[in-house]
Amino acid sequence: MIYRLPHLDAEVHRQLGDLAAVRKELTHQLQDASSWTGTLRRVAWAEAIRSSTAIEGFNTTAEEALAIVEQREPRHTDAETVAAIDGYRRAMEKVLVLAGSPDFDWRRSDLLILHADVAQGVAQARPGRFRDHAVHLADGQGHVVYEPPPAAEVATLTGEMCAWLRSDEAAATPPVVRAAMAHLHVAVIHPWLDGNGRMARIVHSLVLAREGELAAPFASIEGLLGRHTQAYYAALSAASPGGRYDPVIGDATPWVGFAVRAHLLQALEHQRNLTEAGIRFRLCTRLAAYAGLPERAASALDQALLGLPSRNDSYRAEHGVSRPTATRDLVALETAGLLQARGAGRAVEYVATDALAQAWAEDRGSPAVTDIDHRIQELVLGLAPPPPAAVRPPGGVRAPRATGDDERRRRDRQVTAANPHPSSRDSPATG
Repeated sequence: MIYRLPHLDAEVHRQLGDLAAVRKELTHQLQDASSWTGTLRRVAWAEAIRSSTAIEGFNTTAEEALAIVEQREPRHTDAETVAAIDGYRRAMEKVLVLAGSPDFDWRRSDLLILHADVAQGVAQARPGRFRDHAVHLADGQGHVVYEPPPAAEVATLTGEMCAWLRSDEAAATPPVVRAAMAHLHVAVIHPWLDGNGRMARIVHSLVLAREGELAAPFASIEGLLGRHTQAYYAALSAASPGGRYDPVIGDATPWVGFAVRAHLLQALEHQRNLTEAGIRFRLCTRLAAYAGLPERAASALDQALLGLPSRNDSYRAEHGVSRPTATRDLVALETAGLLQARGAGRAVEYVATDALAQAWAEDRGSPAVTDIDHRIQELVLGLAPPPPAAVRPPGGVRAPRATGDDERRRRDRQVTAANPHPSSRDSPATG
């Protein structure tokens, strides 16, 4: 038996209506601004992947994540984190393929294929196979905070989840709510020895991608979950007040409410970023023209203002120009005092100058952006109130502390995840 679809109250329906309106506007913005949203799409996609893996303790910078996602060599990221981000990238690329497949029908085998990518290179995680023994999740003090169902029930419960996603009830459920329920099912069933949190978020994205309502980089909530991890954990925890898998007393209502608010908040953040990006790109276009360059050069300035260096190879790939043409454009922007070179030879990269940053600081104000900011602040304040003490799992729920990678990995080997549902590199119980 899996968790039941909860009743959706008036507030959830109101927020679903708000979300539909924001997403409609986002779709129009993306269609009307294809000339300047390329960089934003790339950044949003890389940020979603970086945030989702960072929840599990695989940390790197936005610049390094973009390099990994675009299959370039990162400079400062350890191999374990590179593998985790690259595995997530592979899985999300399969999500896009499955989303467009007319033969896709929510089978357990599809989930196992995705897990094989997520857990690539980690033999103890049994990539592409369900867990074969019991696990429990404990907090930093060793208190058990969640007990998933026995391993013998995993395949059956996962099959029930897939059957529900094929059902008439699921088809009649708003896509965001359907995605939230799929996310919850993976989290509480905990089908794998490692990667359950990442898989829950990937399955969530797959449900939405199947709907095709919005471009994938702007439909996911991984970035928001990465920034509000403690609220995310608390909302999932509230679905299992007994600290164990129990659909009879479990209630998905708090989690679904959180997920709908999270989607609305993420959509507003994307709307804000797109609105601001339009203003920024118009500035960059004017500055490129000032330097005597065509509009394509504005993308290098735009990327630099986002804190991401421009390189000859990526500039060539984006615009389909030759190496000499790319070099000429970038050097011209340097000569104009808008970019400055860092490094030498083929490793040279171009970053924003103080003059470019100052020009943007003076140009970025907008009443439209301010209005969206007010709505975002209101949603953040009410994103997810902490669950009542009576349903808080033993030991409480807290996000993992920010520590150095070596210390984090040492602690992860000693205890299981610090949260009750999304895996934080879950390990089987040993005590």
